[in-house]
Amino acid sequence: MLWVEQPVGVGYTQGVPNITNEIELSQEFAGFYKQFATTFGLENRKVYLTGESYAGVSQILSPVVFQLTQGKYYVPYIADEFIKQEDDVYFNLAGIAINDPILGDSTLAQQVTVVPYVDYWANVFSLNASFTSAIHERADQCNYTSYYNTYLSFPPPPAPFPVLPDPFASDSEYPTCDLFDAVYTAAQA
Repeated sequence: MLWVEQPVGVGYTQGVPNITNEIELSQEFAGFYKQFATTFGLENRKVYLTGESYAGVSQILSPVVFQLTQGKYYVPYIADEFIKQEDDVYFNLAGIAINDPILGDSTLAQQVTVVPYVDYWANVFSLNASFTSAIHERADQCNYTSYYNTYLSFPPPPAPFPVLPDPFASDSEYPTCDLFDAVYTAAQA
């Protein structure tokens, strides 16, 4: 088993980062893996990529398995780069898995879904009626209710999902569209 912490600049890595995006990261990783496979005789192996969250740490097993912690971006980009290589000697991608990912942005993952979650688990949260009414009103004002009903239903519309505004962009001390933290705070009270 081999753990590869990457890109340079994260965790315990040493050196100065020399990449600026996930495409460069995937190219750098493919170059590393090819050199590693050549050095240690790991050619002609099936490769499985797996990760969680954003995918920054790699683990290699035989058949080769990469555990890329923080897998939202790194796993798909590295998988894409392996496929683009068209080289089964070094990059025989047999599968990917992403564990506990954040799919989409945090606004979609936390803010849009929090009110339906609270509604579903109302008997567990035990939040009062005035608070529940207020978060429903804020969800409507922030377009979360409409977004949820339109894009988080099956089948979703064929067009790309629109990006929601930053819930923390506000002139007040308490951002208007930050429902997740409002629910979190109320649930702890």
